[in-house]
Amino acid sequence: MGIGFIPPFLMAVGIMFLPESPRWDYRRGHVDAARKCVAAAYGVPIHHREVAREMREIRDKFEAESAGGQKHHWYEVVTGPRMLYRTLLGISLQVLQQLTGANYCEYQLPRFQRSS
Repeated sequence: MGIGFIPPFLMAVGIMFLPESPRWDYRRGHVDAARKCVAAAYGVPIHHREVAREMREIRDKFEAESAGGQKHHWYEVVTGPRMLYRTLLGISLQVLQQLTGANYCEYQLPRFQRSS
């Protein structure tokens, strides 16, 4: 039972050392940090054309989102037009996927194969 805690523990420790996403940095005004993150992801220098292209894309998306001038709240997930239906549909699909029993079969199948 104790060995099952090792992967989640390693993941939790590793997450602390992950950089923020470039889009998050850009939204917070940290353009240089976003540029460094994109360059590291591509494995190229900061002034590479791919970094410039990605930064233009991030800027364009941010400007398009900001152009509306509206801030959206979390509760719009269920109060927007047909959003309650979409949210419940997604939840239902996830629940039904678990109820199909595929996970049970994947978990138990190796045991059945060893015992025969």
